Formats: sequence, C-alpha cells, structure tokens
Amino acid sequence: MGDFILRAAAPDDASSILEMLRELAIYEKVPDNGFCLTLDRILRDMFGAACHCDLAFQDGAAAGIVT
Repeated sequence: MGDFILRAAAPDDASSILEMLRELAIYEKVPDNGFCLTLDRILRDMFGAACHCDLAFQDGAAAGIVT
C-alpha cells in the first residue's frame, strides 16, 4: 500500500468530486434522472461556508470524499 493523504478539496478538484459522486450514485442504483449534480453546482455549493469537502488520495489519485 502506498501513500494515503487527506486534504481540503480545492475548486480544481471539482471534476474528481463529480466523478466519485456519480460512481456512488451508480453503486446505489440511483436512476439516471435522479443524479443532477453538475460541475457548476459543485463549485457553487461545496467550497463555501455551507459545506466543507475533504478528499482522500491514495498514491496521488483521488480515492474518496469526506464532507
């Protein structure tokens, strides 16, 4: 097992956050029309006072979300 790092997410991570949440929705069998998250919504909602988002990285690749 390699390096594991936890750090605060930055706006540059928005596409990785969207992909991980999309993968979670698929795993949870959310219908296609039930997943309506977009990059704009992530940038608007996940980087302010209302929501704090951290990311876990394994060997330099995004591996999980902590909110």
